Amino acid sequence: MLVYSAPMVVGAGQATLSDCNSFQTFDYNQHVQLWYYTSLQGHDYSQDLKPLPTSEQIVPAVAVPDFPCCDPEKMTPADKAKVKRKRCRGGYKRGNASTGSAANQVSATHKTLVSKTCEDLQPMHSSWGNTADLGQSFDRCKWVITQLESSRSIALPVFEWILPAMKTLAFSKHGCRVIQKAIEVVQPIMGDDHVVIQELTGSIVDLCKDLHGNHVVSKMIEVLPAAHLEVFLEKFSGTAITMARHQYGCRVLERLIENFPPHQVHGLVTELIPEAYSLCCHRYANFVMQHIFEHGLQTWKDAIIEQIGDKSPELARHRIASHVLQSAINHGNAEVKGILVSALIGSDGKDSLLEIACSSYGSFVIAELADIEAHKDQVAELLKEDLCCLIGRRVTDRLGKEFPGRRVAVKFFRKSWQRLSCLALHNLGSEPMP
Repeated sequence: MLVYSAPMVVGAGQATLSDCNSFQTFDYNQHVQLWYYTSLQGHDYSQDLKPLPTSEQIVPAVAVPDFPCCDPEKMTPADKAKVKRKRCRGGYKRGNASTGSAANQVSATHKTLVSKTCEDLQPMHSSWGNTADLGQSFDRCKWVITQLESSRSIALPVFEWILPAMKTLAFSKHGCRVIQKAIEVVQPIMGDDHVVIQELTGSIVDLCKDLHGNHVVSKMIEVLPAAHLEVFLEKFSGTAITMARHQYGCRVLERLIENFPPHQVHGLVTELIPEAYSLCCHRYANFVMQHIFEHGLQTWKDAIIEQIGDKSPELARHRIASHVLQSAINHGNAEVKGILVSALIGSDGKDSLLEIACSSYGSFVIAELADIEAHKDQVAELLKEDLCCLIGRRVTDRLGKEFPGRRVAVKFFRKSWQRLSCLALHNLGSEPMP
């Protein structure tokens, strides 16, 4: 649809002043050609006429999208003539009280044209272009997703068209979105999800480690029945530790732990437990360990605590592993919490309770202990002896930053921490720094 707001005249030769009084169109070799005319008083109007623009130079205000079924190079002459007639009739309509605005007229005509043309050419797979480069085109992928969301009669031909290219599309930036939508609608369209599983099974491990492919695998785990994906678990066997340490593979393991029955992923979790300590400190694998505490069986949690329980003070001060301990405290049972509390309060030296509470990351772990009613008083009693030191011992060497120990003091001694903090700062003025 071509819309111009400036006065225009068209013709094969020179135009006169009388030609400029109204909008006119001229069908030149069955193409809509527009001639722009600018009226300047005192000048020779014939000198102000611009050359007839070519079709490439005309910039449409509302253009038909680059849909595969609406590609001008692949449309029949009858379809091209239909498009031109639509442009001529709709391009110069002016809104009124009964018909609405010009923008509404253009939008309605555009939607009708696209819908009708797509319906007419739907079965013609060859007119949709090559699926090899589909994943690189945002507009084409958006069109495919729209068709997949339509009725079954419209979505089925499109689904069959992209089915042979699913593996290629799953690795592409925009194509992976098409495959995710196809996974969502495969049951109502095909009545069976095995066609998708068969296409992707051979590359499932590579998809898990791909920037775009991991989203496709995650969607399958979330949407498809777990019983149908047993073949995936066979492919993952023996690779759990490698996947947990991978930037994208860890996401797939997280979705498996969240959505699959425990008996199906038990083998993968069993592979991770012997390496629990190193995985807790890993930048990606720590998220998998957190998911085990959030969604896993109690036996898995007990096995992990058995591996890392005595090393809890060291892990609490670790930038990454401290998050795993927080998850264990929040989601573990009373036994797990008791083991962690005993390990944290039973250490001395640099791993003492006070040192952990004063560290940047350990302070978050100790603050979580305030929510454990069974051990809150025990921890508070140990911290109370050195509360002034906890709040103010190193205030001056923090260069104005908030002292981490203050966070612990607020959690355990909410009512009195301000008074004690002022007392500690006052003592710093009269006593040398330790």
